[in-house]
Amino acid sequence: MFALGTIINTVAIALAGLLGSWFGHLLKERHQSGLTVASGLAVLFLGISGSLEGLLTVVDGQLKSQNSMLLVLSLALGTLIGEVLHIEGWFERLGIWLRERSGNSQDGQFLDAS
Repeated sequence: MFALGTIINTVAIALAGLLGSWFGHLLKERHQSGLTVASGLAVLFLGISGSLEGLLTVVDGQLKSQNSMLLVLSLALGTLIGEVLHIEGWFERLGIWLRERSGNSQDGQFLDAS
């Protein structure tokens, strides 16, 4: 099946969000904070390892790098396009719109979480 991993990931995130909404009040603030930090570190590690997977290889017992210029050019081009199109502003406006539509207009942390 096409993109099965993406579908599973989306369903898992949606379920975790629902479980957090339903049972999150049972956890103390420090436990929620700890879980957030742990989740963030896991995502950071997975992202770095995924990006390095195509850059680093082991050949004859030695670590070799490849496609490093592709990474540099991709980051530079992506940053330039994002700045020209002001993509961050789009996401901020989307967050404000979602906050107003969901009835969380008084919640100052809504944009930080979304």
